[in-house]
Amino acid sequence: MKDKLQASELLYARLLNELHSENQALKQENLRTKKKLSRITKKVEEIEQQNIHLIQEVERLKVGRVALKQVIKSFLRRIGFYRLKIAASLPQASTSSTVAEFSNTKSREEKFLCSGQPLDEPSRSLAENLSSDLVSALVIARSIYSNLHSELDGALFKVLKDVVSEKVRILCVGPTIENRFATLAQAFACRELMVTCVDVPSSLVSFLEESGVAATSEDLGSWLARNSLADISSFGLVCLDARDTKTDWELLNYRVSPKGKLLIKVPATYEELSQIGGAYFKLLSQAKEKSYDSEYDFHIYEKPAVQWAMPAFYEPGFDVDPCQQWPWNYPTPKMPETLPSGRPWPKISVITVTLNQGRYLEETIRSVLLQGYPNLEYILLDGCSSDNTHEILERYQSVFSNCIVEPDGGQSSALNKGFSLSTGEILAWLNSDDCYLPLSLFRVAVAFDCYDTDLVVGGCQLRKGFSPAPFKTHHSSFPFGKTVPLPLDRLLDIDNSWQKGEFFYQPEVFWTREIWEKSGAQVSEELFYSMDYELWVRMAQQGARVTHIPDSLALYRVHEQQKTFGEEPPFLPELRTVASRFMKESSKTTSAISHKKTQT
Repeated sequence: MKDKLQASELLYARLLNELHSENQALKQENLRTKKKLSRITKKVEEIEQQNIHLIQEVERLKVGRVALKQVIKSFLRRIGFYRLKIAASLPQASTSSTVAEFSNTKSREEKFLCSGQPLDEPSRSLAENLSSDLVSALVIARSIYSNLHSELDGALFKVLKDVVSEKVRILCVGPTIENRFATLAQAFACRELMVTCVDVPSSLVSFLEESGVAATSEDLGSWLARNSLADISSFGLVCLDARDTKTDWELLNYRVSPKGKLLIKVPATYEELSQIGGAYFKLLSQAKEKSYDSEYDFHIYEKPAVQWAMPAFYEPGFDVDPCQQWPWNYPTPKMPETLPSGRPWPKISVITVTLNQGRYLEETIRSVLLQGYPNLEYILLDGCSSDNTHEILERYQSVFSNCIVEPDGGQSSALNKGFSLSTGEILAWLNSDDCYLPLSLFRVAVAFDCYDTDLVVGGCQLRKGFSPAPFKTHHSSFPFGKTVPLPLDRLLDIDNSWQKGEFFYQPEVFWTREIWEKSGAQVSEELFYSMDYELWVRMAQQGARVTHIPDSLALYRVHEQQKTFGEEPPFLPELRTVASRFMKESSKTTSAISHKKTQT
C-alpha cells in the first residue's frame, strides 16, 4: 500500500507539473495575443489620426504646383529627410549601390522642389526608399555619429541594417549620454524595435521610457536574477561599455546568443584598453573590427567571442522549459568540451546523505545526474533506511561514484565520511529532499573559472512539497558578479543579518577544497541543525571570499517531515548558541592581540 500510495503521489505530482506547464503556456499565449491586439489597436489609432490630419491638410491647400510642393516638403520634414544630409555626408565613390541610388533619388527630388516640375517615376518611390531598412540604419547611425565621414566602410551599416530588418531584440548595458548608448536606444525604439536598457542612471530612466524603451536602474546581475534569466540569448544585439568595471564582462560568459551581434564601446587609447585585462583585452585587441570615431571607439562584432556564446545544450526542437518538467522527462544537456577559458572542467564532488527520505530521494538523485556535467563525483550515503530507499539506490547504483549503506552517527557524521572520500576541486552537499536546478553545476564551474574566489553562491528557489512551481526565489545580499570577503561580523549578527535573509541557503553554496581544508575539513558532529552555519563562520575566520552569481542553483523543499519545519524555527536556539560561542572566542583573540601589542 505504501508503494502504491507513493506511486500515486508521484503520478499526482507529475500531472500537477504537466498542468502547470499547460497553464504557463496558455498564459504566455494569452499575453502575446493581448500585446499583439494592443499593438494593432495602437497602429489603427495612429493611422486614423494621420488620415484625419492629411484630409484636413489637403482641404486647406489649393490644387496646384505650389500646394503639391508644400505637401512634399512637409512629408520630408516629418520623416527627418533634411536632417539626414545623406548626399553631403556619404563619399561619392560609395561601394553600396543602394546608397548611391538613394542619393540620386534625393537629387531628383531637390530638382523637383526647385523647379516645380511634376514627379517622375523614381521620385514617386521616394517614400518607399525613405522607409527602407538602409535608411533606418542611417538614422540610427546618426544617433551616435554626428558626422558620417569617409572612414565609413559599410560594416556598421551592415550590422544595423540586419538588426532593423530582422527586428531583433536589443539589450543596452549602462547607457549614458556620454557613451551615446542612451541616444542609440532611443533611435532603435523609434524604429519600433524592442529595446531593454539595464544599469541606467536614474535621471535617464523616465527619458528612455517615454521613448518606448524598457529601462531599469538595476545592474545586469540584479536584472538577470529578478527575471530568472540564465542567459540573454533572446537578444540579437548587445551594447556594452567596456570602459566600466569588468563585472558585466564576466557575467556575459556563456550567456550571449551564438548568432548575436555586439556593439562594444572601448577606450580610445591602448593604455586604457589594456587596463581591462585578461581574456577580455585579448578579445578586443585581436578581434577584426573597425573604429568609426576619432575620440570614442565603437567596435562591431557580427558574432560573440567563444567565451560569451551560449552553447547549444539541447537537441534542435527541444523548446519546453526544463524547469517546468524537472526532473521527470528531461534530456541530459550536452556540455562544451572545455570551460570558456579553454581549461578543462574542474571535478565537482557532491555529497548526499539520506535516511528514510525515499519519497523525495529519486528526484534529488536525478537532479544531480541529469546535470550532464562532464567531471562529476557523486557520493551518496544511506544510514540504513527502512523505507523504499534501497529500491531507489539499486536503480541508480551504477552511476554513483560511491554509494555506502551502513549505520552512521547522524547527518554530520555521514557528511564527514562522504567528504573524506571525495577528490573534487569544488565541494558541495545536497540534502536528500532538495534538488539542483538545470545547468547549476555548469554555471558554478564557469564562475569558479572566472573569479578568484573561495565560495560561489547563487539563488535558491523555495517550493512546498511536490509543487512544480516555487513560491519564492531567494538571493543573498552580496553584490552580483563581484568577489567580496565573507563577513564574519554580519554572520554572527543573527537577528539583524542572518535571520533577515542576508546570507544563503545551504544547497546553493559551493566551495573550494582549499578553503574546506583551511577551515578544518569537517562539519561539526555536535550540532543537529546548524552545522552548515558553523562551517560558514569558520570559513569567514579563514578569510574566505564569496562570489554571488545571478543564476538560481538549487531548489529547497519545504515540507512537514523536514527537521527545520515549523512556525517557530527549531534551529534558532542552537544557532544563537553557536554564534555566541564564536563571538566569545573572537573577543578573547582580540583581547590577547591588544595585550601583546601593549607589552611590546
